[in-house]
Amino acid sequence: MSSDYETWVKIGMSITALLGGAALAMKSLMKKKSSKREVTTQREFQKTHTRIHEVLTELRLKHDSARTNIMQFHNGGILTSGESMKRFSSTHESVALGVPSIMHHQQDMLLSRYPEVLQLSARDDSTVILVSEMEESNLKRYYEYNHILAFSLIPLKDEMNGLIIGYLTSEWCRWEKIDDINEAIIEDEIVLARRLISVMMAKK
Repeated sequence: MSSDYETWVKIGMSITALLGGAALAMKSLMKKKSSKREVTTQREFQKTHTRIHEVLTELRLKHDSARTNIMQFHNGGILTSGESMKRFSSTHESVALGVPSIMHHQQDMLLSRYPEVLQLSARDDSTVILVSEMEESNLKRYYEYNHILAFSLIPLKDEMNGLIIGYLTSEWCRWEKIDDINEAIIEDEIVLARRLISVMMAKK
């Protein structure tokens, strides 16, 4: 009887050890798979945003502009009424040599302070706008403060529902560059850049 009991105890211990080993092996395998997925995700993220920056740089060079920029709309904070505060931020920027980056100044900006941004985006028109000819507004003062003389702005839309999620802009800071602007080329190139960027953003 004692011998049978010891045998069953040994069998039970062996099964427990086997199951424990299998569990550890499975846990290790799942950890490796999770780590591999994270690495793949990081690589895809880096690849996508590097390509977006390349498209911005290509657009800036073709426009011979000082800066190209992607601004995206988002929520940020809740008012006491429960209404969400609408904001917009720069997510990508390409600047010419000697032109200062203003990306760090374009974070969590209140849309209610710059309603003209929504109006310009809704127009879906890439016409070059001279800042000096704009009506007085916070947006005009913001452009003047950053020495932007002219810009072209076109909306970015969600590929699924067509909603405007932000905008793509090209900015000029020198009059001699503005004098050489070809409106047809500006429109063709910025529309092409938008198409490429929209496809890449949809894959994120």
